[in-house]
Amino acid sequence: MHCTDENHANTGISAFEIRRYEDRVLVFAEVNNFGNMFFQGIFSVMEKQGNCLWKVDIMLPPGQKEAFSCVVSTRMNMLGAVLTGGPDTLDVDNEAYASIPDGLIRVGYTGRRDLRLQTSLGLFPRVDMTFVNYPDINQAQRFDLVVINNPVRPLPVKGRFLVIDPGPGSGLLSGTTAVSPIPEPVFGIGPPFSRFWTGDIDIRQAKGLMQESGDLVLLADVDGNALIILRESPGLCAVILGFSMKDSDFEKKYGFLTFIDDVLKWAGQSCL
Repeated sequence: MHCTDENHANTGISAFEIRRYEDRVLVFAEVNNFGNMFFQGIFSVMEKQGNCLWKVDIMLPPGQKEAFSCVVSTRMNMLGAVLTGGPDTLDVDNEAYASIPDGLIRVGYTGRRDLRLQTSLGLFPRVDMTFVNYPDINQAQRFDLVVINNPVRPLPVKGRFLVIDPGPGSGLLSGTTAVSPIPEPVFGIGPPFSRFWTGDIDIRQAKGLMQESGDLVLLADVDGNALIILRESPGLCAVILGFSMKDSDFEKKYGFLTFIDDVLKWAGQSCL
């Protein structure tokens, strides 16, 4: 519990988290002024040896908090945070430490709930899944992968996504309706989905996806409508499915777990 009195701002670090992307680390932090006086200080991100990687001036009115993020270049898997501001910092909260879990993949899930999909993701022990509201850019970057089921708005400009059954407001649809049912789906097998799936799939209804330059079509109908595409551009990477799980038997096939495994491995790469 944080105690306040009339003479102190009682400001401390209330959250500190780091995520790795190759030789860079994303830092997320929150500083909270629990007291009733204005606080002014400096928040610093440090390596263990004391090397300062990043710092920012903090000015907080009473009862307010500030959240921020940054990207630092370091190979260290543990970083520290220090809040300095004279006697107005809480002794117990003016330092914080965070480490990067070895092999852990942080997955955010938002949109339409799908118990079978959620269960499939949970079968992989390295997955740490959190349910979130539709992500803005900061939320998306907090995760290695964000699963968006039935998005109705455009994707954030940065992040790595698995998008399922996009709606009209997503900007991801070509406006065409794929052949229904899909008699002979055509698979584009190649890296990073070399084990994507080669079994029969029954898709009763699907939407054609808008293709951009550089997109890799992983699945199409016999008329060439893209049903699953891989899109990789600076900052934004996405695997997009143009159909819902309830309109196919994809989730019930053994190959679906292979697909999820490949998506999770792909999610460990950097597209920032």
